[in-house]
Amino acid sequence: MSNIRLAEAAAPSTPASGKVIIYAKTDGLVYGKDDAGTETQMSNTSVTIGIKTPATTTSGTSVDITSIPTGTKHIVLSLYGVSTSGTSNLIVQIGDAGGIETTGYTTTVCAYNGAGLANKTDGWNMHLGVAAAGAYYGTLTISLVDSSTNSWCGLGQLNNNNSAYMCHCVGGKDLSAELTQIRLTTAGGSDTFDAGKINIAYFG
Repeated sequence: MSNIRLAEAAAPSTPASGKVIIYAKTDGLVYGKDDAGTETQMSNTSVTIGIKTPATTTSGTSVDITSIPTGTKHIVLSLYGVSTSGTSNLIVQIGDAGGIETTGYTTTVCAYNGAGLANKTDGWNMHLGVAAAGAYYGTLTISLVDSSTNSWCGLGQLNNNNSAYMCHCVGGKDLSAELTQIRLTTAGGSDTFDAGKINIAYFG
């Protein structure tokens, strides 16, 4: 059987112009280094995938999912049968170790037929014209665009199972540090949850 054996060692110095070095470090992984000195891991680069424990939306004015792992780059938030006591828009907000961000979003929400188009700054508004008796199902997917500015972009859909009505939302938000938490709440933060659950799947 043909194979290549590399002795483990400390990272070598930057190669000459036009050259690339491939080597094994003492951590047992294989790396490459280009003529600019940039080191790239070439082995064991699997994606981290996980799912949190579902959080019930049966009380309170907001529901948080916290302790999102370091290095997460994509999050899918799912709402399952979520219901509230009032008619305020359902909103998703994100935050870092400093807390949930409630302002500074650049998002838009509209109904499937374009009715009720509205720009928002308080979060991803998942649905317009929420009915207190409605049960809402859908997802919001957010992705890290730039780790240097902690910029996140999201796209979501949500429907009310009691009516033929669907809303879409899209937009983005910069955080001051790495994302660690996500929140579902309502516009104004006064309506209370009375049914359903939410959860996230995350990808590193």
